Amino acid sequence: MEAHLKYLSSGEAAHLLGVRKATLYSYVSRGLIQSFDGKDRRERQFRRTDIERLARSQLGKRKPKQAARSALDWGLPVMESSLSLIEHGQLYYRGVALTALLPHAHLEDVAQLLWQFPKPVSPPPRMPPHLSLRWQRMAKAMADQSPFERMLPLFTLGQAELDWQDESQAAHGLLKLMAACMLGSKTSDLPLHLQCAAAWKLDVRGTAMVNTALLCCADHELNASSFTARCIASTGVGTGDAIIGALAALRGPLHGGYTERIETLFDELAVSTSLRHTLECKLDAYGNLPGFGHPLYPDGDPRAIALLSGLPPNRTLARVLSTARQLCGQAPSMDFALVAVRRCLGLPRGAAFGLFALARTVGWIAHILEQRRGKALIRPRASYVGPQPLAASASSGRIIRSGRNPVLRDGKPVRDFSG
Repeated sequence: MEAHLKYLSSGEAAHLLGVRKATLYSYVSRGLIQSFDGKDRRERQFRRTDIERLARSQLGKRKPKQAARSALDWGLPVMESSLSLIEHGQLYYRGVALTALLPHAHLEDVAQLLWQFPKPVSPPPRMPPHLSLRWQRMAKAMADQSPFERMLPLFTLGQAELDWQDESQAAHGLLKLMAACMLGSKTSDLPLHLQCAAAWKLDVRGTAMVNTALLCCADHELNASSFTARCIASTGVGTGDAIIGALAALRGPLHGGYTERIETLFDELAVSTSLRHTLECKLDAYGNLPGFGHPLYPDGDPRAIALLSGLPPNRTLARVLSTARQLCGQAPSMDFALVAVRRCLGLPRGAAFGLFALARTVGWIAHILEQRRGKALIRPRASYVGPQPLAASASSGRIIRSGRNPVLRDGKPVRDFSG
């Protein structure tokens, strides 16, 4: 399976490039790509990464509009990054497999791996046990609200009140602040998974499950919130401000807010007399099942596998997974697994989103630092598809047609276009 993903046949490579096989082999003769022996000596194969690299450059030259449109929707990579890689159905942080980190690492270890501050760095700041009185009052007023509702306003206020010596201090301090906002508690210097365990009164197994969730959510390539963080950081604002934008993007129902739709599915299944019928209705209504399938993991999300494998046996959950697989042929995503973990541990509603946001703060900071070190403003161009512009006659100042759209003057069509 891995060999198939890593290498493409000549037909697959030509299709991806949008060229004939003869043109493909001309690229080989010109040294643009390499070919390798396949299982059949008469058939050459090509490294997928080489073909994707060539496709990016060729498509941009031939059809820039199509290239831009496809790249923004699960298309070809559009930005270089050394942070995370999704390949062969696995997730890697700076070349280290997530599966290799799960047995022993904590979120702080992944932060150190992704941030990579130049040495020597300032020691992590010791957080004040209490933030300002204004922050405490807001936290108390929002104590009954879910992490989904309170994290953005609390973080926005808190980050504006704290002062940092340098990038390293800011990164560590903002991560600790996000934990306090998520938990609605005092700031702490404890490891993040232990802060969660203390606030939620978890046992050893529950603590380990939360730790796994944090590791799985730390970064995930150029997702919507990380791209937002990079765009904002590229304008020169501070790290905290860029994180605010990323957190706002994460709240969207097609991103981290998707967990609430999955919560609703679990609610409906809990009172349903027919689990299969409920899932069939969802599938008919939306064309998919909330929390199942991921474009980057056609064979199953490894983060979901890691999270679900740590749950105790649950017959209902097993039936949901089995029935969903029969109905839609797709495996659960990380969002589904986060909600399953939240419900299994009896965590507050919204904690699935909270864990997602807390862990992803590590990735946001890494993207912000990487973007800042590149010192480039992210400013893509738009492909205009609206009405054609109006133009004024140089001789008389009368409005004339520019393009095919009717020209209006004082809200009425103008019939004389002679100018």
